[in-house]
Amino acid sequence: MFSGVPVEPRLGSGGNTHAVTGGGNFVTFPAQPCCQLTIGNHTGFDVECQQDGIGDAFPVFNSTYFTFYGITDCSRIGVRRIDQVGGSSVAARWEA
Repeated sequence: MFSGVPVEPRLGSGGNTHAVTGGGNFVTFPAQPCCQLTIGNHTGFDVECQQDGIGDAFPVFNSTYFTFYGITDCSRIGVRRIDQVGGSSVAARWEA
């Protein structure tokens, strides 16, 4: 049941960024303090993301987007093409 309490983001700033894939290695987004990072994958290829350089990768399929919440900096997220070919620019939106 709806409690009548509005829910809305309380973010004060934001901007756009990107990372260029580097083959088999994950490439992190540039350092930028944030609370969330939304990756919009319009590369024509599926990409995968890894947080903090460890653990399993999370896919972000072509023509979709995914938001990583609860992070402190864009550089905590690394990206690469699933086929591990370099040279694709992956766009993202950070918000703090």
